[in-house]
Amino acid sequence: MALASIASVLPGLVAGFISGSRGFLAGAVAGALGSFLYGAFFELIQVHSGDLKLNARTWTILFIFPTIYSVGLIVTSAVGGGAGQLLRSNNRWRGP
Repeated sequence: MALASIASVLPGLVAGFISGSRGFLAGAVAGALGSFLYGAFFELIQVHSGDLKLNARTWTILFIFPTIYSVGLIVTSAVGGGAGQLLRSNNRWRGP
């Protein structure tokens, strides 16, 4: 559980730390990109393994998991991006 939490915050944290400004936006973009890629990969694995059969009734399930997962990951990564920007702007890290 702790590893999943770190994995959802770390991309936004790194994106916010790298970007000079707009850490929240950089984190949200990193979260959106990551959730889209992970959601597409997860659903394709389900279709490929036979766990999910596609027909006229079940094709909408391909969009449910990525949509629900992406909302939470975008918010979490945006907060991580803001924290990364705050870490970068901290004057104690720069030295005398």
